[in-house]
Amino acid sequence: MTALLSREPDVQIIARIAPGDDLRGDFEATGADLLICALAAPDMQAAWDRSLERHPPLVVLNIADDASSGALYALEASTEIVRDLTAGALLTLVAQRSPGSRRPPPDGRNA
Repeated sequence: MTALLSREPDVQIIARIAPGDDLRGDFEATGADLLICALAAPDMQAAWDRSLERHPPLVVLNIADDASSGALYALEASTEIVRDLTAGALLTLVAQRSPGSRRPPPDGRNA
């Protein structure tokens, strides 16, 4: 993965860390837009479940000043199978799934 992604001009590998038991903690500690793991599927699922238990997805309800309406903002946990492990496909997928990413999509569009 490192060799594949390091050839991309908009990608910077910022850290290599030992697997921990808190994915969100690892993610926040590195400041990365994407955390790549190489765990067996059951181990990855267990790490994902532990991370969600410790840090549930963010949900915020914003109420209007006059309390007549509100807006619910929510981040949702999801899993998607990725069959095309090319750099371009991965960058596109990350850009589509991370609207708050600091990096624009690889084709230059606004996400």
